Amino acid sequence: APPVVADQPAPARKRLSVPILLGILAAAVAVVVAAVALLEQPGSGPAPTQAASITPASLRVYYENVEAGPDVIFRYELALRDGQLQVTVDDVLNSSRTEETRTLTEEQLDILASTLLNDDFLALTPVPAEQQYGRLSRARLSVQLGNRGNAITIKNTLRPEPFENVVHALVTFVQDEMGVFPQPIPREDAMRLAGEEYLNAKRLYSERRVDPANLYRSVRAYRQLLERLRHFDDKPEWYFVAHGEMQEAEKELDSKLNQLLRDAATLRGAGNPEGARQILHTLTSMVPDRDHKAVQQARSEIFRLNQIIQAKQKRR
Repeated sequence: APPVVADQPAPARKRLSVPILLGILAAAVAVVVAAVALLEQPGSGPAPTQAASITPASLRVYYENVEAGPDVIFRYELALRDGQLQVTVDDVLNSSRTEETRTLTEEQLDILASTLLNDDFLALTPVPAEQQYGRLSRARLSVQLGNRGNAITIKNTLRPEPFENVVHALVTFVQDEMGVFPQPIPREDAMRLAGEEYLNAKRLYSERRVDPANLYRSVRAYRQLLERLRHFDDKPEWYFVAHGEMQEAEKELDSKLNQLLRDAATLRGAGNPEGARQILHTLTSMVPDRDHKAVQQARSEIFRLNQIIQAKQKRR
């Protein structure tokens, strides 16, 4: 039966003594100061909006968000350099730490560049800080593509809309692609959200014959809920059930995709490129993710099949 997450008791939050809390706050502030010193180098401010080619080496992004106070000690850091994206999340009060690294594809780099390098953000100027005693709130965002970019720091004040829009797009991309969430989530909230995702994953799997893409969506939903709870020590029993169900869904998806690739290859070898192309289009409709390995293989084969079909049509 599906989990009833609302009835699960949440463990008492660990309390930190005042000296320890002050020490962690000081460390958080020191991290921010170091990051700002590293980023505030010549040429980090607004630059002319001149077109630049997007390569792994040309696009650089750095984002850090620090919240520190009596009820929260949280740091989210994201760095993209040479095509490699590194994300670190420290949620001290919830005893959670996440570190993930991913090498982005050229298509993903294009998506980020087109999203982050918008005119409103490029024209944004530094925002004066406000005094806010007892709590630190600081965010830093630097985006650079060739000689085009901007670097903005927001401290203890409301974030301007262009800054907030770019940050939202950035952290949403990381959440979707890597399963890393940008805000501290107490255990009880994480359990509730994961329970909802579990029910959705099971529903999608049960409806996989209604819409072929539901099988892939089910696998993705399972992965997300498992990632959400991965860093908690006291996982519920249904977490491990969900892990087994995800493995079964993954096995079924891989089997179907590999069979479609084999069927397409058979038809192509038999001199039926149109039939092979139709099967490969079926495959791409099953996985709404252009970066999936099977989809990339199918798209490359579709391109070659199109050339074969066009050549045959010219000879007629």
